[in-house]
Amino acid sequence: IFFSVGVNIPEQTLEIKLDCLRSGSIKLSPEQIFRFDHFTSNIKTTKSLSIEKAVENGWTNLKDQATKFIDKKIDLYDSLVAYIWEDKPNLDIVKDILLPVKEITNTENNEKTDFKKILKKLLLLTLDYERSYLNFYNHEDLAKQVKLIQNKSNIFDILSYNGNGNKKWIKCVLSDQSFAISQSDISSSKDLSKSAYLYLIQDYNKSHNSAKLMIKKGAFDKLLHLKPILFEAGLK
Repeated sequence: IFFSVGVNIPEQTLEIKLDCLRSGSIKLSPEQIFRFDHFTSNIKTTKSLSIEKAVENGWTNLKDQATKFIDKKIDLYDSLVAYIWEDKPNLDIVKDILLPVKEITNTENNEKTDFKKILKKLLLLTLDYERSYLNFYNHEDLAKQVKLIQNKSNIFDILSYNGNGNKKWIKCVLSDQSFAISQSDISSSKDLSKSAYLYLIQDYNKSHNSAKLMIKKGAFDKLLHLKPILFEAGLK
């Protein structure tokens, strides 16, 4: 990840930019590049200057502009480094986004979040994430087919696809607090174990509408610690 100054020939501008290494022998992996692009999708990472004005104002002015830009974006730079290499996203610097992580804690948050109140927001963020991921890997046709599941009898929330065009049945839950799941949910995930996905959302930042996301695949009883709290009863 680096800052650079370069020429945008089509636009006839000089660009001061925060970017990542996308080619060459030490380029970032596709997954790391996706993380960079996804993290910065709602953040301005380029300052454009007219070449004519840059030449007119001289090298010292350009150097000052670049220094101001770097000073302004240094927190973003540090946050990107922490996220891409240490798997530690800063939810205070992003907005309206789910940031995928490899691991999340399984401890409960003492501040309970009303899942039903924010469910719509979380589903929209998940839709955006799925479409962004597919578009990044040049599957625009599949990205257009990602949708919310309107059928209330279906336990899954979103229908998406992987790069091979296979369906992904996605259920979204807040993982930093316990949640209810029915026997029907478990059975359905078993029937679709090769295409059932549990999207575990954690540390929801209400003011920034952002959160961490860990993705698990398979039958839910294999992914979750289940505790029976309700039984259907009848007289012996």
